Amino acid sequence: MVATSAARAGIKNLVRSMATEFAPTGVRVNGILVGLIESGQWRRRFEARENRALDWTAWTGELAARKQIPMGRLGLPQEAARAIFFLATPLSSYTTGSHIDVSGGLSRHA
Repeated sequence: MVATSAARAGIKNLVRSMATEFAPTGVRVNGILVGLIESGQWRRRFEARENRALDWTAWTGELAARKQIPMGRLGLPQEAARAIFFLATPLSSYTTGSHIDVSGGLSRHA
């Protein structure tokens, strides 16, 4: 956890520094704080689960509770993609040095 926290802090500071340095040239630098997202990895873990009484929704709900995700679920890939889309379009033309949190509130712990 210490290494992850240190790396996250370093990346956040790097984004801010690069945004400040490159903004005068028109280059925007932003980050996305991605939490646990539904993926093949989580589906494989679900299929290998010991407690077969839990369906996908219940199993991921328990996982979210264990991971202390305030929204109580895993994110969807399209939710992270929407944040990337926003940053890649003119919709975010005045956004630089920022981080978009797509973690269901999990990154508040980091």
